[in-house]
Amino acid sequence: MRLQTILFTLVLLLAGKSPAQQVFDSHVHLWEGEKSLREYKAQAKTAGIDLVGCGGMWFGGPNLALSGHPEQIRASNDAHFALAKKHPEMLPIATVHPYDGQAAIEEVTRVAQAWFQSAQVASAHAEVRPLGSTRAGRRHSCW
Repeated sequence: MRLQTILFTLVLLLAGKSPAQQVFDSHVHLWEGEKSLREYKAQAKTAGIDLVGCGGMWFGGPNLALSGHPEQIRASNDAHFALAKKHPEMLPIATVHPYDGQAAIEEVTRVAQAWFQSAQVASAHAEVRPLGSTRAGRRHSCW
């Protein structure tokens, strides 16, 4: 009878919840901006996911980056960068339409410069390492 008790206890311990693995989701459509981000975080929490960040985009589905409308695309990219400023765990992903030619090239350049400047500010307050460097004797592919 004692062996049964031990086995039963082991089964219960092994069946217990394991700690959540940290996740950075690199592809999240935030079609409704902050509302979508709040819903996404709530869903991740409900699912037991330890969400450390996400790559969020405004485009796709009902939000298309249409050719011939670079001002609208720029405004949407700007709104998305503003959302990311309020939520530092979010990496903003911008877009352009390739048929917009020079306007598309200028927008890619603009958002890349904006992202790089914000990354420099963030890195001044964080520990940043080159890809593949070591930390406390362990190799990490993300720093």
